[in-house]
Amino acid sequence: MEIVWILVGSGILVLVFLVLWLRERRRAQVEYIAYGLRADEESDENTKTN
Repeated sequence: MEIVWILVGSGILVLVFLVLWLRERRRAQVEYIAYGLRADEESDENTKTN
């Protein structure tokens, strides 16, 4: 019975870390996209001629 609780606890820990990792990865992906869009806008501003 002891091994069952160890496995259940390990599974819960793995799920928690997986959820946290996926949330952080999604946030980083959104920041990367936003940074890329901002960089495109800035390059357009810098390359305009008068």
